[in-house]
Amino acid sequence: MNIQTAINEGSLLLKRNNIKSSLLDSEILMAEVLNKKREYILLHSKKKLNPLDLNYFKYMINERTYGKPIAYLIGKKFFWKNEFIVNKNVLIPRPDTEIIIEQVFFLPGLGRLVFQAISQRDLIVVESVVMILVFAVIIVNFIVDLSYAAVDPRLRNRV
Repeated sequence: MNIQTAINEGSLLLKRNNIKSSLLDSEILMAEVLNKKREYILLHSKKKLNPLDLNYFKYMINERTYGKPIAYLIGKKFFWKNEFIVNKNVLIPRPDTEIIIEQVFFLPGLGRLVFQAISQRDLIVVESVVMILVFAVIIVNFIVDLSYAAVDPRLRNRV
C-alpha cells in the first residue's frame, strides 16, 4: 500500500468516527510514523509503505478514533512559536490560551510589570503573574470544556 492510499483509508476511518480534521490528522500521523515532515508525505504520496510502518500507522489511526488527541499521539505540541513535549500527564496548550497570554501583555501596566520584573530578575513578581495566568488559563479551559459538553451530548460524561 502506498502513502496516499493509507492516508485516505485512515482519513475515512477517522471521518466515520466524527473526527472533524480527519484528513489533516491522518497526514500528521503518517508524517510521525515515517519521521518526516508533512511536505514529504504530500510530495511522495505514491511511495510504498513497509509493513511495520503501515501497522504503526493503523495503530495510531485506531488510537485517534477513540478520541486520543494528536498531541498525545505524536508527543509534541507547538505553543507560542515553541515546540513542547506532551504526554498524558500534561495539559495540551490550546490556541485560545495563546490569545489570552498575548492579551495580558497588552493590559495597561501588567505587560510592562512582567517585562520589568524579568529584566530586574524579580522572580517573586514573575512567579506571581505566571501563577495568576495559569489559574486564568485553567479556568478558561474548564469553562470552554463545559461549554462543549453542554452543546455536544457525547462529551457530557467526560467532564
